Amino acid sequence: MATTTKEESYDFQFIFYSIQLGRQNIGLPELVNVSLLADGADAITNGFKIAFGEDFKRGMCWFHMRKAVDKELTNKFNETIIKEILGDIDNLQLSQSNEIFKSASKCVLKKWKLYKVANIAGFLDYFNKEWLQKHSGWYEGFLINSASTNNELEGIRVR
Repeated sequence: MATTTKEESYDFQFIFYSIQLGRQNIGLPELVNVSLLADGADAITNGFKIAFGEDFKRGMCWFHMRKAVDKELTNKFNETIIKEILGDIDNLQLSQSNEIFKSASKCVLKKWKLYKVANIAGFLDYFNKEWLQKHSGWYEGFLINSASTNNELEGIRVR
């Protein structure tokens, strides 16, 4: 994931504060118990924390996660290995609870460690640090009653 500048965090802080103020201006209550679904940009998370506080669930857009992993796999493994790894990740994404996700993740990592192919240790380190520790909120059961991806928001056009 890319490094974030303070200016980028301030941009998102402005956007999130504007949402709160806009709601207040039309008589709606301040948003509480909010969740965030976004790509992995730290600027979004930082701006959200400043506007809404530290106590929120930070979901990761499934599309952006999958795209980043696909990019990481490209040119490192043959198509058969890539297809199997992505299949396991697709199945992990369907986890309906944190307990299922953690247990299934351990099984998948254990399975991949058995592969005797070049680059697998480096990929496993990347996947574990980036997608199981830092940005683990990409599975279905993480944000209940929420979208899995923020792509629809990105696709909105004003005519």
